[in-house]
Amino acid sequence: SASCAQLPVNDLSQWTLARRGEATVSQGALDLRGKMALWSQQRFGDLDLTVRARMHSDGEIWLRFRYSNDNTHYALALRGNNCNDLLLFRFSSGGEDRALSVQPLGFTPRPEVTYQIRVVAKGAFLSVWVGDDPRPRLRVTDDRPLGPGLIGLGGGPFPARFESVQVTGQPTVSTGTEQEPSPEALRVNFQPMYYTLVD
Repeated sequence: SASCAQLPVNDLSQWTLARRGEATVSQGALDLRGKMALWSQQRFGDLDLTVRARMHSDGEIWLRFRYSNDNTHYALALRGNNCNDLLLFRFSSGGEDRALSVQPLGFTPRPEVTYQIRVVAKGAFLSVWVGDDPRPRLRVTDDRPLGPGLIGLGGGPFPARFESVQVTGQPTVSTGTEQEPSPEALRVNFQPMYYTLVD
C-alpha cells in the first residue's frame, strides 16, 4: 500500500549532496545554491510529491523526480528571472533529452514568498499544480516515461529554500547501485529502463 512521508529538510545528513555549490539548514529548512539534495533512501515510480519552497532572489526553484543519474531524470522548475513559467524537462540517455512542457505562470514569482508545488506522476502521466490551483497547471503524457528513481531538490544556479517535502507513493528501498552523480563528470547511461505499472 502507498505510504505518506515528510522528508527531513531540517537534517542535511539524511540527504546525498551532488554538484558544486552550497547546502545549509537554518530555521528548520534546507537552503540550496547550486547543490542538489537527493533523497537516496527510497526510489519512487508513481508518486504524489508536494514541496513548499521559496526563492531568495529573482531566480528559480528546481525539483527532480525519477532520478537515476544526471542524464536520466525529470526536472521541474518554477522560474522567475524574466521567464515566469513552469518548465518540465526529461533528461534521458541516447539523445532523448526533451522539454516536455513550458507553461506561463501568469504571475511573477516573488523572492521570499513560499510557493507550494505538487507533482503527481502515474506511469506516463505527469501533472503539476502550483499553490491552490483547482486543476493542474501543467499536464503531459511522456511517450517514453522514465522508470523509478530518487527525489531531488535544487541543482539550479539560484538560491532556493525548501521548507517542507511530502511524498506519497509505493517506494522501493534504494539499492545503492545508482550511479553517484559527480560534480564534474558528464554521465551517460546507455541502458534503457523499463518497468511495468501495477494498479
